[in-house]
Amino acid sequence: MDLMNEILEFDVQSSEISIWYLAGAGFVCKTQNMLFMMDPYLNTLPDTADLTRKPFIPFEADKIRKLDLIFSSHEHDDHCDQKTIEAVAKNTKAIFIGPMTSTNKASSWGFSDDRLRSVKAGDVVNIDHMKITTLECFDPACPDGNIYLIETEGITMIYCGDSFGHEKFKQYGEEYDIDIAFVSTAINPPGVNWYMPAGEACEAVKMLHPKLFIPMHWNIWQEAYLSPLEIHRAAVEKNIADITLLMGVGERITYKKG
Repeated sequence: MDLMNEILEFDVQSSEISIWYLAGAGFVCKTQNMLFMMDPYLNTLPDTADLTRKPFIPFEADKIRKLDLIFSSHEHDDHCDQKTIEAVAKNTKAIFIGPMTSTNKASSWGFSDDRLRSVKAGDVVNIDHMKITTLECFDPACPDGNIYLIETEGITMIYCGDSFGHEKFKQYGEEYDIDIAFVSTAINPPGVNWYMPAGEACEAVKMLHPKLFIPMHWNIWQEAYLSPLEIHRAAVEKNIADITLLMGVGERITYKKG
């Protein structure tokens, strides 16, 4: 059975969320009522010719036949992928959520206006069983990116895209009871400032006070690959090793509230 069929057939109970890792910053999430994706990148084409995708593609984009929502944190190719978005637009009834730069791309790739939600910091959107609050993002490589606070099934997740840590993370951690935090970390290739080192990422997580931290982006590019051992060492140093979960490509976890 391929992974997408496994996801569709997997049974999720009330007050639970199951999460599958797609590599990079991509995830599929399923609750009892909703199926959604965050920054899926099911492609081999890099942002620049200097990057090489390291992990395998867990399933082809055209395998996606059912989906309720697809999130894009920002417009970069590995967070707003044409191949994936075209397939979702064509084969599902999903709603696309992202900053205007991402929704403009999604519009050109097949999403009709009634299936697009352009959001920016401060916006709150309610869709079926989910509340989505868009928070200010601090991505030096993409200033119009978004952070999403997703509340569903009594579970609160914060998806930070490629945001760096910021003093506002402390505010987010105090204002919201965060269950799961997705935060990017990787090696910066020479001459760029795209990602937080592991220590900075773990420090950002400490400000958010989540019950579970899922590192992301560390494995997508050969040239930016960050060893899981380095992430673990940083988590130990920052005293968050007990809440840090490194997921393999295609791996699933199920989180239950309480």
